[in-house]
Amino acid sequence: MAYPVDSDDIAVRWRALDADEAALAEVLLEDAAVLLDNQRPVLAAAYALKPGLFLPLIRMVLVRAVKRVLANPDAVRGQTIGADGTVSISYGLSTTSTQVIDGVYIDDADLVDLDRALAAEAGGTGRRRVRSVRLLAYDEPVNRMSILPLP
Repeated sequence: MAYPVDSDDIAVRWRALDADEAALAEVLLEDAAVLLDNQRPVLAAAYALKPGLFLPLIRMVLVRAVKRVLANPDAVRGQTIGADGTVSISYGLSTTSTQVIDGVYIDDADLVDLDRALAAEAGGTGRRRVRSVRLLAYDEPVNRMSILPLP
């Protein structure tokens, strides 16, 4: 789904973009929106019902994804200078996400924020539900297990 997020949102939250960066940011925002819809398919329906509630969070997530690429386009992870003066540069993204398009990915923390908002809107708390636990008793001498009666 196309969300009303553009390069001006990045400029407001980060820094002014030149024409080339703004054009790249527009394309990256589209890529980030595709990833977002793939990873959270119910978000588009929730946004259609209550755009005012979900748009600020969607905007924040998409802008963060694009800022990561614009701030570090080569995905440099680190640089090491050895005692003999040699320089070693490591590359790669700092993500566990399996869905990456040209360096754009939706961070796990952003997905947690989205899940909480979706769950809260659905009437939940946004917390993972814990199932009941059944207590077991062990007979010491023979290590036999028996199920305790439920209260």
